[in-house]
Amino acid sequence: MKRLLLSVLTTLTLLNGVASADVAPIDQAATAIEEGAIDRARELLTGLLQSEPDNVEALLKLGGLELGSGKYAEAIELLKKAASLDAATPRPFIGLALAYVHTGRGVLAHAAIQEAIRRDPGKAEALKPLLDRLAQADAPPVAH
Repeated sequence: MKRLLLSVLTTLTLLNGVASADVAPIDQAATAIEEGAIDRARELLTGLLQSEPDNVEALLKLGGLELGSGKYAEAIELLKKAASLDAATPRPFIGLALAYVHTGRGVLAHAAIQEAIRRDPGKAEALKPLLDRLAQADAPPVAH
C-alpha cells in the first residue's frame, strides 16, 4: 500500500512539474504580478527578454513594473522599444505618458497621449481628461 501511495504521489509530483514547466514565462510573469510577487515577475521578464529581446508583451509588462516601482528612466527605455517594435498598439504610449508626467516632462506626455490616440482613436474619450489636465498644467498662468 505504501508503495502504491508513493507511486501515486511521485506521478502527481512529476505531472505537476511538467505542467508548470510548460507554462510560458510571460504567463508565469503575469501570474507573479497578479500575486504581487513583483521581484519574481521582474526576474522572469528580464530572463525572457535576454532570450527574446524583441518580445513586445514582455517589454510592456516590464516597463509597467518599472513605472510602478518609480524607475521612470528604465520604464521609458523599455516602453520606447516596445513602441518601436509594434506600430499598431497604443499601450506603450500610455505608459510613456505616465512616466513623462512623473518626470516633469508634460510636453512629451502630451505627445505620447496624442500618439496613443492616433494609434487607437477609440481611446480618445478615455484619454481626453488626461490631455486636458496636461494642457492646463503646461498653460502659462493667467495674469489678474
